Parts: sequence; structure tokens; C-alpha cells
Amino acid sequence: MTFRRACELLGIMDIRLHDLRHTFATRLRQRGTELDVIASQLGHRNLRMTKRYAQIASAQVRQAVNGLDSMPEPSQEAETGEVAHPLVTATLSLQKESSV
Repeated sequence: MTFRRACELLGIMDIRLHDLRHTFATRLRQRGTELDVIASQLGHRNLRMTKRYAQIASAQVRQAVNGLDSMPEPSQEAETGEVAHPLVTATLSLQKESSV
């Protein structure tokens, strides 16, 4: 049975087989699947075409932006320019000692 015939039997008039590819890609993307994985499933050679197929829902964009509110505030060290990482601090100490 062809896709068109199946749609007729089910009373679906406003869909093409191509629409299913878009839906497939979009649903995968919305679940967090990487574009290169989706591209391999669709047979795309480049991610540009896959990006056209795999749309991100506006709710996902809002969720990502709202997630910025829960990020920790910059520390006092970052504001003063001092670095607290041990490797970087050790390097800075060595540089200061060398210049003396």
C-alpha cells in the first residue's frame, strides 16, 4: 500500500511523505539528539540541510534563556581579576618571582 493510499484510507488529506522527515528530525532535535546523528539518519551530507529539517521549538529556546537565571553569580575573584585556579595561580606566582 502506498503512502498516499494509506492517508486516503485514514482520512488524512494534508500531509506528504516529506513532512514525516521534517517531523522525525524535529522530534529528535527536541529530545536533544545531536545534529550529526540526525544528519546520518536522514542521509544528509552536511549539517546545513539538517538544520532546515530539525527545528527547535520556541519553548526550548525560552527554557534555555530562563536557565540563565539559575546560573551562579560571578565570584568576587572574577570581579577583581584575581584567579583562584591552582595551576594559573602557580604560574602567576612564578612570573612574579622571575621579574624580581
